[in-house]
Amino acid sequence: MRAHLLAVVVGLVLTPVGLLALLHGAAQTVAALGDGAGPEPLLGLAWALLGAALLGAVAAVAAVGSSLALVVGGVVWGVLPGLLGGSVARLLLERAVAGSGVGVADAVAFPALGGTLLAAGVVLTGAGLAAHLARRAGRGQERAEAELAAADRDDDSRAGTAAPVPPRSRVRAHVLGTVVAVVLTPLALILLGSAANRLMLGFMVLRDDSEPWQQAPLLGACVLLLVVMVLGRWSSLGPQLAGWLLCLLPGVAVALSGAVPSLRGPLETVLGSPAGSALILGGALVVLGVVMVVGGAAAHFARRAGRRFERVDLALASR
Repeated sequence: MRAHLLAVVVGLVLTPVGLLALLHGAAQTVAALGDGAGPEPLLGLAWALLGAALLGAVAAVAAVGSSLALVVGGVVWGVLPGLLGGSVARLLLERAVAGSGVGVADAVAFPALGGTLLAAGVVLTGAGLAAHLARRAGRGQERAEAELAAADRDDDSRAGTAAPVPPRSRVRAHVLGTVVAVVLTPLALILLGSAANRLMLGFMVLRDDSEPWQQAPLLGACVLLLVVMVLGRWSSLGPQLAGWLLCLLPGVAVALSGAVPSLRGPLETVLGSPAGSALILGGALVVLGVVMVVGGAAAHFARRAGRRFERVDLALASR
């Protein structure tokens, strides 16, 4: 119970600060790289690293303690405000002070409006579920290996009872998880770009469908990302690989669009809409990438923690 309470507190306190720093840092870094100006990329990178570190702390608590840290943080600070992103963006922009550069209000408002905040919350929630399931799977794997080792030490036990079944190889899980993540993540990005285009247009003309929860493509993208993260229960390789690719994609896209302007049109086409390129230029892909890497790492270390806890329990039971 104490671990669950601590996880809830950590999720409620650190998640919003981590998301805010990551959103602000990613947007500032990508914008500065696109302009090719001054020291802003380093400052933005520092903010992004701070946000990643704070979210990593939340993930660590979820891995070794209780997965409620990621679930509560993702739902309270990502899913719930993300569903009403239009209202959140309107409130932030009304209070924002006009100025040059990328402000904190802008860095949060546009991801909330375009559905990035909702998607990040879903990824964090899925990572929490994956960590919980991976921890249980780790305990089961350690128990199966312990039973097999005990049977090997006692040949007489095999004569009277069926031999324990060895745990399955995880190679298939790694391959399947990686393939699913590499296939579903781009589809989710296309849906996310399409929804961002509709949401931004609706927001500008004050349409009634300018809330993320009203956009079926966005909800579909969230479902795909949730599937990718929950599959981390079997193998965290897929979510982490997809996350690293998302982190690298904005830098490559900005460099190519700056060096070869003719590639900007095809880039927008691939992402599904003009607003889709804003997912790169606004740093949204960096945010999703970092969250996926952190969530995948949480599932990986949760499995290890489960095995360690089971070894301790078996050692105590054998005394």
